[in-house]
Amino acid sequence: MSKPLPLSVDILPAETPASFAARLGRKNGIEYGTDFCLDMGFRLQDVADGRADALSSLAQLGGVDLKVLSRFAVERIGETQYAVAGQELEKRWIQRSRLRFCPYCVADDLSDQTRQGAALQAYWHVPFIRTCCRHQIPIMEIAEICHTRGPHDFSGRLRDLEFSQDWFSKERTQRSPTKLECYLTKRIEGVPQNPWLDKLPFNAVAMASEALGLMLAFGPDKQIGGLSPGQRCKAGEAGFEVVSNGEAAIRACLNDLHVQGGGPTWFQRRFYGYFFLWLEASKSKLYQPIKEIMRKHIIATYPIGKGEDVLGAPCKRRLVHSIATAKAATGIEPKKIKHILHTNGFLDKDPKTGQFEKNVLFRADDIDPILRKFNGSICQVATRRRVNAPRAQFDVLLAHNIIKSIGGAGDARPSYDVSEIDNFLKRLSDGAVITEQPSDQYVDIQTACRKTVSSAAEVVNLILDGRLQFVGRDPSQHGYLSVLLDPIEVAEQMQLTAPKGYMKHELGGLLGVNDPAVKHLTTSGLLPITKSRHPISRKAISIVSYADMGQFLETYAPAKTLAEALLANTRTIANRLEKLGVRPIDMPEGCRGRIFVKADLRAIEVGVAMLNAVCNVASSSNFTHEENFNEYS
Repeated sequence: MSKPLPLSVDILPAETPASFAARLGRKNGIEYGTDFCLDMGFRLQDVADGRADALSSLAQLGGVDLKVLSRFAVERIGETQYAVAGQELEKRWIQRSRLRFCPYCVADDLSDQTRQGAALQAYWHVPFIRTCCRHQIPIMEIAEICHTRGPHDFSGRLRDLEFSQDWFSKERTQRSPTKLECYLTKRIEGVPQNPWLDKLPFNAVAMASEALGLMLAFGPDKQIGGLSPGQRCKAGEAGFEVVSNGEAAIRACLNDLHVQGGGPTWFQRRFYGYFFLWLEASKSKLYQPIKEIMRKHIIATYPIGKGEDVLGAPCKRRLVHSIATAKAATGIEPKKIKHILHTNGFLDKDPKTGQFEKNVLFRADDIDPILRKFNGSICQVATRRRVNAPRAQFDVLLAHNIIKSIGGAGDARPSYDVSEIDNFLKRLSDGAVITEQPSDQYVDIQTACRKTVSSAAEVVNLILDGRLQFVGRDPSQHGYLSVLLDPIEVAEQMQLTAPKGYMKHELGGLLGVNDPAVKHLTTSGLLPITKSRHPISRKAISIVSYADMGQFLETYAPAKTLAEALLANTRTIANRLEKLGVRPIDMPEGCRGRIFVKADLRAIEVGVAMLNAVCNVASSSNFTHEENFNEYS
């Protein structure tokens, strides 16, 4: 354990241990700091590098507390890194050989003879601090080194320059420190300021501010090497305004640079200038938080795929697609991709030209589920071949949605999911009996449709619903045409209930008119025709529904209906009504049978007695019933 020296000096604010050692040696009569340290059993270089044993010995010799001495120490960390007052810096970003100082701070030290020279303040090792925050003047730099003295004897190097005290204290050009310089200075002093910045490595805050500010203040083509100290201060000020507001502000700034570059769909270094080049070339872990922000921006802005290298680390998950990367990922043709994305609202068309937008990027999470449905899909021609159905039969299956295309393709050609097609074929032949030598009793689906006058959709639904007892399979065929059915069983299943209406051949007898009259009534719209199927032959037939017939009889009274109600002769009733001035509805030549308008019958106010006389059927009891007359008149 070393004893304190008889002569000592006070450690000055923000002074480095190497500076203190040189002043202490001079106080004790040794001119060179290197010689003093060697005489005391350690090296000045070890003190300058922050070695614990050297600092401990120096603290004992100087009679100062070790913590106070070490507070602003420069510590060497490995081969490429230093810490200044606990703030880590890359080796290339620490100034040790150059003399950097504030002339006014030096003048203050020199004015007190007991200090034995000027103290080297820790701030002056940091090249990002170019202005003295206390005196608001630029920090001076002098490159000359006395090789016999060494770079760490600060006060001795100043004496070697032989500057007078007046030279240090003469009037200088004032310059306000930037917010970045003030932040870095206070951080070295240990003052908490910005929770976000305080968590970042010291060097990362400084470099990120200057590199990003270079882009903002001077454009992407400017390189930092050609800037003057004043310009670098300007760059640091501009960048610090962004960096100090956190990750979101940095990401927003990077997005603005992307937009200013024209919003390209592929990454280009030139849009981010020196900021990206610095991050790309830097290997230090100090910049990892800033690198991660840039990585997030690149991956979220450009079509970067999983596994692609971004600033030295692989992309873990794709966030953005372009048309080209979507094609590479799915195998779908670009034209079809555009139609799909347009249909689903992700891609617009120019209203004038009808052309799709160009250079558009898409969020992978939005379009991947949509495109995934089409991945490995097949076109309609390939689907029909896979199903092995005649074209007419296949079209019916499509029309009835038994076979469905993948939705969302828009104007693009329809695509079909192979797994769904295979599942349909499996259901179609599920439980089918293999028939090696099919007899005439069993036929394929197409023939069964023809023999039973059924559509392919109806027969296939019988199979899929399990309503047929026999379903066979011809091993010499595949798919749709391999399925065998019993047409008799199909016909039995296909029998329909009686149509809910009157067929044409029934209308004549019901209304008392001939076929031309029926044709006139149906074509003129008086009796609307609807389509139905014959319950046995299943052929298409035309009918008049019960509801339409009811509406017709509410307005019109056929002579036959009147005669049946009044138990009279049809011709007699019709003739007598015409003699009373009631005219039947007009019908073309060749139409037989007369139909009257009920409103005309009510208008003549025919009584029961008069009707008996007209009809000459005095003995008809039904004719005399008032309710019968009212019902049909």
